[in-house]
Amino acid sequence: MEGKELTKHLRGLSYKGSSCRRTICKMAARKIEQLTEELEKTKALLASVVEDLQEADVNCSYCFYKEPPAPCAEDDQHYICENCPHDCYCKDCVDNSKWAYKNKGGQANA
Repeated sequence: MEGKELTKHLRGLSYKGSSCRRTICKMAARKIEQLTEELEKTKALLASVVEDLQEADVNCSYCFYKEPPAPCAEDDQHYICENCPHDCYCKDCVDNSKWAYKNKGGQANA
C-alpha cells in the first residue's frame, strides 16, 4: 500500500472507535506524511548528488560500465575510440553521456 493510500485509510479509521484509536491513527497518518515528504526530499538530493558525480567523474571511476575494462588495452596498439576495431559499450560515450552509477550491490542506477 502506498503512503497516500495508507494515510487516507488511517484518516478514515480515525473517525471510528475509541479516542485512543483515533489519536493513534491520526498520529500515524501525520508521521507517514512527514516521512513521505522527507523521502522525496532525500531522493531529490540523491539524484542531484549522482548527477554532480557523473559530471565530475572524468576517469569513469564510479561508472557501472567500467567493469569489465574496455578491450582497447588487450593488444599493444593505442587506439582513439573512433578508430578502435574493438566493440565496447563506452566507444560512443561522449562527456559521460552513457555513464551510470554503480551502487554497492553491483547494479546500475542511471
